Amino acid sequence: MRSALLSLPYLSFKQNYKNYEIFILDDSTDKNYIQLIDNFKFITLRRGDRCGFKAGSLNNWLSKYGSKYKYFIIADSDSAFKPDFIEKIVRYAEHPSNKKIAIFQSMILPWNKDVPFSRLVGALIPISLYYYKKLGNECSTVLSWGHNNIHRTESIINVGGFDERFIAEDFATSMNLIRYGYQCKLVNILSYDAEPETASNYRKRYVRWAKQTIQLFSNFSAENIPFNTRLHLLIGLYTYIIWIILPIIISLGLWGFRSSLYDLDNIIYYVLSEDFINKEHIIYLIIILFYIFDILFLRIPLAHKLGISIKDYFMSIILHMSLSNFMLFPLIYSELKMLYNGHIEFDVTQKGREKNKSTLMQIIQQMKLGVVFNLYLGIGLFKNPLFFIFNFFWLMPFLLSPISIYLIQRGDKNRYGKA
Repeated sequence: MRSALLSLPYLSFKQNYKNYEIFILDDSTDKNYIQLIDNFKFITLRRGDRCGFKAGSLNNWLSKYGSKYKYFIIADSDSAFKPDFIEKIVRYAEHPSNKKIAIFQSMILPWNKDVPFSRLVGALIPISLYYYKKLGNECSTVLSWGHNNIHRTESIINVGGFDERFIAEDFATSMNLIRYGYQCKLVNILSYDAEPETASNYRKRYVRWAKQTIQLFSNFSAENIPFNTRLHLLIGLYTYIIWIILPIIISLGLWGFRSSLYDLDNIIYYVLSEDFINKEHIIYLIIILFYIFDILFLRIPLAHKLGISIKDYFMSIILHMSLSNFMLFPLIYSELKMLYNGHIEFDVTQKGREKNKSTLMQIIQQMKLGVVFNLYLGIGLFKNPLFFIFNFFWLMPFLLSPISIYLIQRGDKNRYGKA
């Protein structure tokens, strides 16, 4: 079966499957990149403008070549596949029972795990994929992730191509397909892409995801979309919007009451007393015990089963807590700006292997408001030290985020050698 592989902007690999062609969809404006791409012996497709973001580039290919191919695979510039990838995913598409499935999404893992920052920031991805593989197809919550997937060309054309109104053309087009009776499914095939190698690039990608999610919700109709799919999207929106009120929540917890270390004895005595056990407070105890049980007895064994070391498991959690401070105020600013004027641009995340030269002071400068917020928290902790004790697990990495990020990124230097 003839298939096309669309790479944005370049890809070079060999596949066992023989009947395919590689297209490079190039929107580059840099002459050096254009010259580099022209050296590849693939079909390069350029357009006169950059309208419609990534969707516009894909639709340009569809208008010129879509009628010649039954399937096409989208690969980003950092995508990587094993030699049997096309062979396996085409087999899913060709199965008679899968005719109404328009997009088959592979499970994506990071390939640049030799970089400490990338390894740790993506260490828990296998756990997310495990749950998603178990529930995604059954709950109808699978949508295209935008790359490393195969598309049934006829289905995409039938819904008018990729939705050029949105940066998140993958989600928007998936919902258009669902509205017309098509489906998107996750298949048990591994593929790979690159995780950001620095905190600044991670923040840039996360901010883009947040803005495009807000844009999607602001302008997309959910008519004829199943409830489970809408709920899944709503949860995704919540994970970004919650950042706006996070400083308020922290402030209320920190400044809402006074405490001293002497109060800790009274609290421990009260928790162990019959008065506590017999009252409605027992629900809080159950929640705490469940949280501990989940971390120690559910997720850690699963992490071990999936090949995640205990060290990487906890270091990944610490890194993400540190990044929450690093990202907090730039993310809030971008989201509020997006909500105010609705304007959005496609911010490309740096995907090349780059030497990390960020010093501790440079990292601090990149999160000036975060450092000011840390000072604000430090003042509050003198008034309410119990807040620190009860929130130590997330608050310590949050306060020490510049140091944590610096030490993890500093681990990359041995990979490059001396300058």
